[in-house]
Amino acid sequence: MDLIETFSEVTALLEVHNLAEALVCLDRVEAEIPDTGPMQKIAGQLYQRLGEDARSLTYLTRAQELLPDDTSLLLSLGYHHLDNGAPGEAADYFSRYLEVEPATSRILCFLGRAHDHNGNKAEAEKILRQAVALEPSDLEPQLHLGRVLMLNGKYDEALECFKILQFFYPDDFMVDCGLRRAAAFVAGIFRPDQPSRRQWSALNTAQNTDPTMLIVWPRWSSV
Repeated sequence: MDLIETFSEVTALLEVHNLAEALVCLDRVEAEIPDTGPMQKIAGQLYQRLGEDARSLTYLTRAQELLPDDTSLLLSLGYHHLDNGAPGEAADYFSRYLEVEPATSRILCFLGRAHDHNGNKAEAEKILRQAVALEPSDLEPQLHLGRVLMLNGKYDEALECFKILQFFYPDDFMVDCGLRRAAAFVAGIFRPDQPSRRQWSALNTAQNTDPTMLIVWPRWSSV
Protein backbone atom coordinates (compact mmCIF):
# COMPACT_ATOMS: atom_id res chain seq x y z
CA MET A 1 0.00 0.00 0.00
CA ASP A 2 1.45 3.41 -0.97
CA LEU A 3 1.34 6.56 1.14
CA ILE A 4 -1.67 8.11 -0.58
CA GLU A 5 -3.68 4.94 -0.02
CA THR A 6 -2.57 4.86 3.62
CA PHE A 7 -3.52 8.50 4.13
CA SER A 8 -6.94 7.74 2.60
CA GLU A 9 -7.37 4.77 4.93
CA VAL A 10 -6.44 6.89 7.95
CA THR A 11 -8.94 9.54 6.88
CA ALA A 12 -11.67 6.90 6.51
CA LEU A 13 -10.91 5.54 9.99
CA LEU A 14 -11.09 9.07 11.41
CA GLU A 15 -14.50 9.54 9.82
CA VAL A 16 -15.84 6.57 11.81
CA HIS A 17 -13.99 7.74 14.96
CA ASN A 18 -11.65 4.75 15.05
CA LEU A 19 -8.73 6.80 16.34
CA ALA A 20 -6.71 3.91 17.72
CA GLU A 21 -6.61 2.02 14.43
CA ALA A 22 -6.02 5.24 12.47
CA LEU A 23 -2.96 6.00 14.62
CA VAL A 24 -1.56 2.49 14.16
CA CYS A 25 -2.08 2.80 10.42
CA LEU A 26 -0.34 6.17 10.19
CA ASP A 27 2.52 5.16 12.47
CA ARG A 28 3.17 2.17 10.25
CA VAL A 29 4.25 4.42 7.36
CA GLU A 30 5.68 7.38 9.26
CA ALA A 31 9.28 6.48 8.45
CA GLU A 32 8.40 6.55 4.76
CA ILE A 33 6.93 10.08 4.70
CA PRO A 34 9.13 12.13 2.35
CA ASP A 35 10.41 15.61 3.08
CA THR A 36 8.08 17.30 0.61
CA GLY A 37 5.59 20.05 1.38
CA PRO A 38 2.37 18.23 0.47
CA MET A 39 3.32 15.04 2.29
CA GLN A 40 4.51 16.88 5.41
CA LYS A 41 1.29 18.86 5.40
CA ILE A 42 -0.97 15.80 5.13
CA ALA A 43 0.94 13.96 7.84
CA GLY A 44 0.81 16.99 10.12
CA GLN A 45 -2.90 17.53 9.67
CA LEU A 46 -3.69 13.83 10.18
CA TYR A 47 -1.61 13.66 13.34
CA GLN A 48 -3.38 16.84 14.48
CA ARG A 49 -6.77 15.19 14.06
CA LEU A 50 -5.45 12.23 16.04
CA GLY A 51 -4.41 14.45 18.94
CA GLU A 52 -0.70 13.78 18.44
CA ASP A 53 0.20 17.42 18.96
CA ALA A 54 3.97 17.18 19.24
CA ARG A 55 4.40 15.16 16.05
CA SER A 56 1.77 17.22 14.29
CA LEU A 57 3.62 20.46 15.06
CA THR A 58 6.89 19.04 13.69
CA TYR A 59 5.27 18.15 10.37
CA LEU A 60 3.21 21.33 10.10
CA THR A 61 6.21 23.55 10.82
CA ARG A 62 8.26 21.77 8.18
CA ALA A 63 5.38 21.95 5.71
CA GLN A 64 5.15 25.70 6.18
CA GLU A 65 8.87 26.02 5.47
CA LEU A 66 8.37 24.12 2.22
CA LEU A 67 5.00 25.71 1.34
CA PRO A 68 5.24 29.32 2.61
CA ASP A 69 2.25 30.44 0.50
CA ASP A 70 -0.12 27.73 1.72
CA THR A 71 -2.54 29.66 3.92
CA SER A 72 -4.29 26.53 5.20
CA LEU A 73 -1.14 25.80 7.19
CA LEU A 74 -1.61 29.09 9.04
CA LEU A 75 -4.96 27.77 10.25
CA SER A 76 -3.54 24.39 11.25
CA LEU A 77 -0.79 26.08 13.24
CA GLY A 78 -3.31 28.47 14.77
CA TYR A 79 -5.48 25.56 15.90
CA HIS A 80 -2.43 23.85 17.37
CA HIS A 81 -1.38 26.84 19.46
CA LEU A 82 -4.94 27.59 20.60
CA ASP A 83 -5.35 23.99 21.77
CA ASN A 84 -1.98 23.95 23.49
CA GLY A 85 -2.13 27.01 25.68
CA ALA A 86 -0.45 29.55 23.42
CA PRO A 87 -3.32 31.91 22.46
CA GLY A 88 -0.99 34.78 21.53
CA GLU A 89 0.73 32.67 18.89
CA ALA A 90 -2.63 31.36 17.74
CA ALA A 91 -3.96 34.90 17.28
CA ASP A 92 -0.90 35.73 15.21
CA TYR A 93 -1.49 32.81 12.84
CA PHE A 94 -5.21 33.55 12.45
CA SER A 95 -4.47 37.24 11.84
CA ARG A 96 -1.90 36.37 9.18
CA TYR A 97 -4.45 34.14 7.49
CA LEU A 98 -7.05 36.91 7.46
CA GLU A 99 -4.56 39.31 5.92
CA VAL A 100 -4.60 37.29 2.68
CA GLU A 101 -7.89 35.37 2.75
CA PRO A 102 -11.52 36.54 2.99
CA ALA A 103 -12.87 36.74 6.52
CA THR A 104 -15.35 34.06 7.55
CA SER A 105 -17.41 33.83 10.70
CA ARG A 106 -15.61 30.62 11.67
CA ILE A 107 -12.07 32.00 11.42
CA LEU A 108 -13.02 35.27 13.12
CA CYS A 109 -14.50 33.20 15.93
CA PHE A 110 -11.20 31.36 16.39
CA LEU A 111 -9.34 34.68 16.39
CA GLY A 112 -11.75 36.11 18.93
CA ARG A 113 -11.33 33.07 21.14
CA ALA A 114 -7.56 33.40 20.93
CA HIS A 115 -7.72 37.03 22.07
CA ASP A 116 -10.13 36.05 24.84
CA HIS A 117 -7.83 33.31 26.16
CA ASN A 118 -4.89 35.70 25.89
CA GLY A 119 -6.66 38.13 28.22
CA ASN A 120 -7.50 40.74 25.58
CA LYS A 121 -11.25 40.91 26.23
CA ALA A 122 -11.82 44.18 24.35
CA GLU A 123 -10.22 42.88 21.16
CA ALA A 124 -12.03 39.55 21.57
CA GLU A 125 -15.36 41.37 21.77
CA LYS A 126 -14.53 43.44 18.68
CA ILE A 127 -13.57 40.39 16.59
CA LEU A 128 -16.49 38.27 17.77
CA ARG A 129 -18.91 41.08 16.87
CA GLN A 130 -17.48 40.96 13.35
CA ALA A 131 -17.99 37.19 13.26
CA VAL A 132 -21.60 37.51 14.39
CA ALA A 133 -22.26 40.23 11.82
CA LEU A 134 -21.23 37.82 9.06
CA GLU A 135 -23.37 34.93 10.36
CA PRO A 136 -25.94 36.08 12.95
CA SER A 137 -27.44 32.59 13.27
CA ASP A 138 -24.10 30.78 13.68
CA LEU A 139 -23.96 29.16 17.12
CA GLU A 140 -20.28 29.37 18.04
CA PRO A 141 -19.57 33.08 17.43
CA GLN A 142 -22.74 34.18 19.22
CA LEU A 143 -22.05 31.82 22.12
CA HIS A 144 -18.51 33.11 22.59
CA LEU A 145 -19.63 36.72 22.14
CA GLY A 146 -22.23 36.31 24.86
CA ARG A 147 -19.60 34.92 27.22
CA VAL A 148 -17.14 37.75 26.48
CA LEU A 149 -19.86 40.37 26.90
CA MET A 150 -20.56 39.03 30.37
CA LEU A 151 -16.86 39.07 31.19
CA ASN A 152 -16.82 42.70 30.04
CA GLY A 153 -19.76 43.54 32.29
CA LYS A 154 -22.19 44.12 29.40
CA TYR A 155 -24.96 41.94 30.80
CA ASP A 156 -27.89 43.46 28.88
CA GLU A 157 -26.12 42.96 25.57
CA ALA A 158 -25.15 39.43 26.56
CA LEU A 159 -28.77 38.65 27.39
CA GLU A 160 -29.89 39.88 23.96
CA CYS A 161 -27.18 37.77 22.37
CA PHE A 162 -28.43 34.61 24.07
CA LYS A 163 -32.05 35.47 23.26
CA ILE A 164 -31.14 35.57 19.58
CA LEU A 165 -29.42 32.22 19.93
CA GLN A 166 -32.43 30.75 21.71
CA PHE A 167 -34.57 31.65 18.69
CA PHE A 168 -32.29 29.64 16.39
CA TYR A 169 -31.32 26.92 18.89
CA PRO A 170 -34.23 26.50 21.34
CA ASP A 171 -33.01 23.14 22.65
CA ASP A 172 -29.28 23.84 22.96
CA PHE A 173 -27.96 23.25 26.48
CA MET A 174 -25.16 25.84 26.37
CA VAL A 175 -27.49 28.49 24.96
CA ASP A 176 -29.90 27.82 27.81
CA CYS A 177 -27.06 28.06 30.35
CA GLY A 178 -25.89 31.37 28.93
CA LEU A 179 -29.38 32.81 28.80
CA ARG A 180 -30.08 31.98 32.44
CA ARG A 181 -26.75 33.28 33.66
CA ALA A 182 -27.07 36.54 31.73
CA ALA A 183 -30.62 36.95 33.03
CA ALA A 184 -29.37 36.52 36.60
CA PHE A 185 -26.73 39.21 36.10
CA VAL A 186 -29.26 41.60 34.56
CA ALA A 187 -31.68 40.98 37.42
CA GLY A 188 -28.91 41.83 39.87
CA ILE A 189 -29.25 38.51 41.69
CA PHE A 190 -25.50 38.17 41.99
CA ARG A 191 -22.23 39.74 40.96
CA PRO A 192 -19.37 38.01 39.14
CA ASP A 193 -17.31 38.09 42.35
CA GLN A 194 -17.80 35.81 45.35
CA PRO A 195 -21.47 36.01 46.36
CA SER A 196 -22.56 37.09 49.78
CA ARG A 197 -24.89 35.01 51.95
CA ARG A 198 -27.70 37.41 51.05
CA GLN A 199 -27.05 36.90 47.35
CA TRP A 200 -27.12 33.12 47.77
CA SER A 201 -30.47 33.49 49.53
CA ALA A 202 -31.82 35.69 46.74
CA LEU A 203 -30.60 33.22 44.13
CA ASN A 204 -32.24 30.27 45.90
CA THR A 205 -35.50 32.21 46.17
CA ALA A 206 -35.38 33.08 42.48
CA GLN A 207 -34.76 29.45 41.54
CA ASN A 208 -37.71 28.32 43.67
CA THR A 209 -40.09 30.88 42.16
CA ASP A 210 -38.79 30.88 38.58
CA PRO A 211 -37.04 27.72 37.29
CA THR A 212 -35.67 29.66 34.31
CA MET A 213 -33.32 31.44 36.70
CA LEU A 214 -31.49 28.22 37.56
CA ILE A 215 -27.76 28.77 37.29
CA VAL A 216 -25.95 25.69 36.03
CA TRP A 217 -22.47 27.21 35.73
CA PRO A 218 -21.15 26.87 39.30
CA ARG A 219 -18.13 29.18 39.22
CA TRP A 220 -18.88 32.70 40.41
CA SER A 221 -15.46 34.09 39.73
CA SER A 222 -15.52 33.36 36.00
CA VAL A 223 -18.34 33.45 33.49
